[in-house]
Amino acid sequence: TEEELTVLFCDIRGFTAIAESQNARDTFKWLNSFFQQMSACISANQGFIDKFLGDAIMAVFDKHKCHSLNALKAAVMMQENLKEFNTNYEKYNLREPVKIGIGIHTGIGVIGTLGSEKRMDSTVIGDVVNTASRLESLTKTYGCSIIVSEPVISEIEKCKNNCQAGEYIEDKFRIINQAECSDAPLQNNNLYSEKIYYRWIDKVTLRGKQKAINIYELLGTENNIIEAEKISNLSIFKKGIKGWQLGKFRAALEYFKQVKRQNSTDTIASLYVERCREKLGKEEVRRKREEGRGKREEGY
Repeated sequence: TEEELTVLFCDIRGFTAIAESQNARDTFKWLNSFFQQMSACISANQGFIDKFLGDAIMAVFDKHKCHSLNALKAAVMMQENLKEFNTNYEKYNLREPVKIGIGIHTGIGVIGTLGSEKRMDSTVIGDVVNTASRLESLTKTYGCSIIVSEPVISEIEKCKNNCQAGEYIEDKFRIINQAECSDAPLQNNNLYSEKIYYRWIDKVTLRGKQKAINIYELLGTENNIIEAEKISNLSIFKKGIKGWQLGKFRAALEYFKQVKRQNSTDTIASLYVERCREKLGKEEVRRKREEGRGKREEGY
């Protein structure tokens, strides 16, 4: 039976190079420890592991209508637990801390059983799976740790509308009194008690798709901040994005440069600085071409 659910993909950055630098026994040891910590984050937020794909994890959240929030909370917890895991990375003969990328998408899928008489597996199939995987890949392109799709954000707003005490203000979502939300399990009272921070980063056409979708970077929750500097610069970044979307590239450029001055590691702000400069360069070329055409016409 088809149902709406949320899929989370998690992948380890540079795993091939890591595996080549150590023996298989060491790789198995730290990878199992890593999977154990990540799995705990998923199960703690009403999700389940669909499968392990080498160094990647595919998780599914479908317990109730606010499953997208569960997935976001799990992703933030995974990044937080990764910090703890990395405090002891040297004991696993790792040369540097482990990094991960996470992609999350909400859509229609089917949970069923696939295989043959000798080997059967329960899994989720549907476009929701492919999209979540594509979003995870984009974390490398944009240099961020968690990317979520527009349907995930829409599901958050829908969950808010089902809660009498829901509060949604621009890039922040909060359910103040979870007990008044009929769609949330009462046994998990703190699940929706904190704000979730995110920012729009682009509109993209994913590989193999025809329709473009809006994508967002998840920055953390009120109690688990992943990107503190990005949250502090959120209002400036949003002004830059608004300028970019309105075609006011010079104003947008100044906002993005301001973000970069305050946080030099913000790769998305750097991306938009380059995009704005490219647009302004094209405008300058167009202006000079039109000026030249006007002078030639005056000469006749």
